[in-house]
Amino acid sequence: MVLVFGIGFLISTVGILGLALVLGDYKPTIKKTIGENLVYSETTLGNAISVDRGKRFEIHQKIKWIPILEKKLASKEVYNNLFYSSDTIAVTYDPNMNEVYLNLIRIDEKSGREWKDTLYLK
Repeated sequence: MVLVFGIGFLISTVGILGLALVLGDYKPTIKKTIGENLVYSETTLGNAISVDRGKRFEIHQKIKWIPILEKKLASKEVYNNLFYSSDTIAVTYDPNMNEVYLNLIRIDEKSGREWKDTLYLK
């Protein structure tokens, strides 16, 4: 009987750890206000053992009467080896064009690398 419970305990522990590793932690690492009622969030994708690492960029609009709720306006996932570092990404919002510009400049010893992207708001 002890053997049966021991095996069940071991299998459940391994199962829970495996599930946690597969699902990962997808809470935004950076969340900031970029415009009136607009929130920029950045989530790191991948974990220690995955080859594909990247970031998810999202723009949400806060609802005026219920500021806890947010409506997703734009989202983009980018997988790039530039995101291995902890460099911050410059975020610029242009209200006239209704666009958000993302810019990462990483200066390596060998060569400077630059990454730019645009999120178009609906």
